[in-house]
Amino acid sequence: MSSEAPSPEEHVTRVATARWGHQEFFGGLSVAAVVAHKQASLALSRLGFENRRLAQGPELETLARQVERIVPSERLLIEAARYNKACKAKGGVVALIRWATERVVGELLKRYPECKAVVCEPFDANEAGLRLGPGVLVVMPGEGYQDVALDGARAVARWLYADRRAILERKMGVSLQGDARIIGTQILARHGEPALYEIAKMDTPLGASILAGGQA
Repeated sequence: MSSEAPSPEEHVTRVATARWGHQEFFGGLSVAAVVAHKQASLALSRLGFENRRLAQGPELETLARQVERIVPSERLLIEAARYNKACKAKGGVVALIRWATERVVGELLKRYPECKAVVCEPFDANEAGLRLGPGVLVVMPGEGYQDVALDGARAVARWLYADRRAILERKMGVSLQGDARIIGTQILARHGEPALYEIAKMDTPLGASILAGGQA
């Protein structure tokens, strides 16, 4: 018998969690988690994630809503303004992601204590230290790992982030998709520094560079 840790597919019920926006300059951070058992996994597989990975706009919203109709979910959106403050309070972006992940997954584990496995996108070498309770196996899949529950969580997280970014675009009257330095510089010139802190992750080198007039 293999001594390797069991795959989440061997568990009747599991939680899968994903995040979006942490690598984007504009917008906040979204984290989503779903509960999937074997029957739900079959239903999720029929959504055709492999052909919808680049879904945007209404198509992405439809996909996310389909996922949430099939499986229980939890989601959390940290707005850009909150993100900047929370990064400082939590001790950096990795700590913030860990806190947000523990929060959404923890809520599902309370509601579904039969879950004994969590599939979690890795973000650093210490992610195994997530505080998710005794007896819960945390699986950090490598490149090429396929899991429809993880695909479902990722679709919900993407839509949550993109939906809020669209609201920010309408508020600012500018597309936030493109060259982040150019867009950020334009927003700084038109609306001032406070506006940037409302829509962008200013704890980044790019944020510092824009405030310094590109001298970085």
